[in-house]
Amino acid sequence: MTFPTVPAAFDAVAEAGPEAVALDSAAGRLTYAQLRARSDVLAAALRRRGVGRGVVVGVHLGRSFDSVITSLAVLKAGGGYLPLSPEYPPSRLAMLLADAGAPFVVADQAAAWAGEAGRPVITLASLRSGPADEVRPAPGHPDDVAYVMYTSGSTGTPKGVLVTHGNIVQLVRDQEYLRFEPGETFLHLSPTAFDASTFEIWGALLSGARLLLAPPGRETLADLPELLRRRGVTAMFLTTPLFHELIDRDPAALDSVRQVLIGGEPMSVERARRLAGRRADRPDGEVANVYGPTETTTFATAFPLRELDASDRSVPIGRPLRHTHVYMLGDDGAPASEGEIYIGGAGVARGYLGRPAQTAERFLADPFAGVPGARMYRSGDLGRRRPDGAIEFLGRADSQIKIRGFRIEPVEVEEALLSHPGVREAAVVPVPVPDGVRLAAYVVVSALGDQVTPRGLVAYLRDVVPAYMIPSWFVTVGGLPRTVTGKLDRLRLPTLDEADLPRLSGDSGEDDEPSAAEQHLIRIWKSVLGLDSVTVDDDFFSLGGDSLRILRVLAEVEAAGLGLTLTQLFEHTTIRELAASAG
Repeated sequence: MTFPTVPAAFDAVAEAGPEAVALDSAAGRLTYAQLRARSDVLAAALRRRGVGRGVVVGVHLGRSFDSVITSLAVLKAGGGYLPLSPEYPPSRLAMLLADAGAPFVVADQAAAWAGEAGRPVITLASLRSGPADEVRPAPGHPDDVAYVMYTSGSTGTPKGVLVTHGNIVQLVRDQEYLRFEPGETFLHLSPTAFDASTFEIWGALLSGARLLLAPPGRETLADLPELLRRRGVTAMFLTTPLFHELIDRDPAALDSVRQVLIGGEPMSVERARRLAGRRADRPDGEVANVYGPTETTTFATAFPLRELDASDRSVPIGRPLRHTHVYMLGDDGAPASEGEIYIGGAGVARGYLGRPAQTAERFLADPFAGVPGARMYRSGDLGRRRPDGAIEFLGRADSQIKIRGFRIEPVEVEEALLSHPGVREAAVVPVPVPDGVRLAAYVVVSALGDQVTPRGLVAYLRDVVPAYMIPSWFVTVGGLPRTVTGKLDRLRLPTLDEADLPRLSGDSGEDDEPSAAEQHLIRIWKSVLGLDSVTVDDDFFSLGGDSLRILRVLAEVEAAGLGLTLTQLFEHTTIRELAASAG
């Protein structure tokens, strides 16, 4: 049966199985009946505050029961939700809320960043204090906006993608790439502001399955396999870098999970074969490499790893999902076996919020669908269709890159650097590394830039952009190379081998022998980061560290008995600070 909206589909599932477990975590459980009742109370309160069709509500709650309940309540009230990561700096939260036109943001408590957000912060406690009105889903249409998800923008400003109810419903109902059934247990591991959470949350709740929430914060690589086994997870999504780390550390980690989707970045063929080999005798499960831009609602294609051939040199991104069409078009716009990837079908979003020109540039009429009004999305990705119909990913046609599954336009990082008073010019480029891609920033300092240091730029960017957008290297140059037309000539930027890469070493002048704890941490950092030399004042993230490597550091720290938490590792990014916090 086809449902027009997410609340209509959810309520039908809740009526069919009211006592089934909907939400599960270490803190407790909620049945479908309880989830329905609690979301109704919040929906009534949101309506009293003016939420209705076309109104976007910020949700700043992280991965939690409250986040799921509030998002469902916003949809029941007729509005769309804007997921906001607790890791975003206040200035970015303010910019997203203003761009989305959100009248307010829902949080679990009055937040310290509220004054900078430029929007009222409504606490859950205040919403729950009103009368428990009976609520049925507001009359809605499949084309109504369900949520706004922001991606990095080519103009230096993030773009809000308008994803509809129909987009969500088609992703998780009447599909074949995964079994969406009441007996499944989906793991909610992704950040709420990452579009994989769409698959996790609504894949479970629109099929009568159980949604298991991973603990708040970042799950450690050491803890994740035990969580999967102990809590009976049967369906999950992993970003490609996390899958690589997991399969390297614990090849049996995913053995207990029947259905696994992996995506976000190109997959290692060797690791894919290793996982497929472990599951060769499991006809009841599926492991697939998936692909899809946010603009086409999370996934557009899937490739079962069991189809890998011994001659394959890369892992294909697969074939289109049901209700999805994928075209390879040449420069002349005609179908070709190799070309730019265009995606049509029921997953294509409405467009970009408040950006008609960019919407017109990327969301085009679909001349191949044979359906009046059909549209397709120009992805900017390049692909090749194999004789068996599977698509191979060939890279980007523009400067866009992906880091840990997040799409990044380097120009957005450049704009953030240029907002620093000591930076006159900036260029940010991707640097391939064995386990993915990192960013390098070339900066030209201004007359006010005598004190500009890599460490200072890292600290500045942490207040402006998400952590995954902070470059790993900073190179100070006298000027940026230009073409004869005055445009940046990225090909003439100094290579990292030629550049005198500044280390983020401290300038305290202290030459004391590192303490025992500092020596332990130095050894761990050198091992995890693959460096020959690390000082107590080096910054972890500017040495090339990221959230996956910090999980490896945590595992080594726990094994050494140093008594440091993941929160401390993120808050104290030098060995000197870390050792002091452990003291």
